[in-house]
Amino acid sequence: MGFLKLVGIENFKMWKRISVRIMLLLMVVLAILLCGLSKYVENKDNPKHTAVTDVANWKEKTQQEVTAYTAVVQAAEKSKNTIDKMSLDSNKINLAEAKYRLAHNIPPKTGLTSVWGWMIKMEDSGSVSGYPMSIAVITLFSLIFVAASVAGEFTEGTMKMMIARPYSRAQILTAKLASTILYALTLLGVFAVVQFIGMGILFGFGDLGAKELFWTGSSVVNIPAVVKLLAVYGLDMLTMLFYVIFGLFLSTLFRSRSLVTGAALFMLLIGSGICMTLAIFFDWVRYIAFGISTFAQYVLRGSLIPGATLGFALAVCGIYTAVFLAGGYFSFLKRDI
Repeated sequence: MGFLKLVGIENFKMWKRISVRIMLLLMVVLAILLCGLSKYVENKDNPKHTAVTDVANWKEKTQQEVTAYTAVVQAAEKSKNTIDKMSLDSNKINLAEAKYRLAHNIPPKTGLTSVWGWMIKMEDSGSVSGYPMSIAVITLFSLIFVAASVAGEFTEGTMKMMIARPYSRAQILTAKLASTILYALTLLGVFAVVQFIGMGILFGFGDLGAKELFWTGSSVVNIPAVVKLLAVYGLDMLTMLFYVIFGLFLSTLFRSRSLVTGAALFMLLIGSGICMTLAIFFDWVRYIAFGISTFAQYVLRGSLIPGATLGFALAVCGIYTAVFLAGGYFSFLKRDI
């Protein structure tokens, strides 16, 4: 109960900050804007908003796709050109989906009928450096939150009052991490609810039991669209958690919240792009966590870095996370207040 009370204290302190409440409001605004943008693009591309099953000769067309993708995949696997291999995963997904449709008699559709499908499409488009817009913003706000919670309290001098309370330093840092994660989950939850309502109003709430093809990393399965959406959200939250822990680590080292936020945001937005460029020339880039931490892309579009799979990325980022946590706790326990 003592630790839960400490987490409650951290949450109470942070929610008193007007900036924290403003960031929550901004997530609502972002969700509304993205829903409106989706409607605008759909009206432009498909004015009648129809989802048509392409029945005519679909098997013949899909078989042609299988033949074409098979040739592309085989050529990429044999190629020594790294750029060719960077699209290998994406083509493997397209090939597997085409084969699955033929094997299970599932004709392709043009357009979407499910609100879940529209929400997934939003997560798979409008990205910032490979990250969905929503997760990039939630991660940014979470980094601001954790920087204010740790580095900010060092600067303001309130950390001394926390240390004077009957809690260990490890408990205090853990409570700050827990409150940050709870805040991030709150942001995602609010965004998802507003997104669901907005997409439902604009496109309709029909076909809630719709299914979608899902790439597991080695094969394709046909699962409920809502399950796919939850899987994407879950992977996105793991990405957010990785950067929050990185931000927590930096916060224990530096007293400047702007430095902490800026450094972590740089790695989030620029680091992945740098890694993509380096991956063209060096194989070891796949061991740099900041270039392979967009976990949702592995099930939506495939990896752009050759040799990186979802399991591999989770393992590498898990090691980095453990190092950041160990370094953060060590620094916090030993640091002069």
